Amino acid sequence: MGVRCDDTKNINDGVTDHFVVITGRGFDEVDKAYYYTYVETGRSNPDIATDPEENRFYYNEFLDQWVDDDTYRRGVQYIMTQVRPNDGETSNTTPQPSKK
Repeated sequence: MGVRCDDTKNINDGVTDHFVVITGRGFDEVDKAYYYTYVETGRSNPDIATDPEENRFYYNEFLDQWVDDDTYRRGVQYIMTQVRPNDGETSNTTPQPSKK
């Protein structure tokens, strides 16, 4: 899955500047919300990269986007920008937003 974490970079498609791997889906009883867990591909510490308690995307109704708001730990906010199938095909996928 592609994410945006730095608006100053103009790489890849102009919207996506990092990638993570979605590993599961769950329901947060405290927040009463579904979330997606992910593996952080850019971390050298495997405990941080694979932490399902910390690596979660929640739907943000205000932004109308899936977001990981954990800016304290990483110093950035991840916003989901694209979802790619794991079979390499692009048919029936969500189109990428364009940066205007």
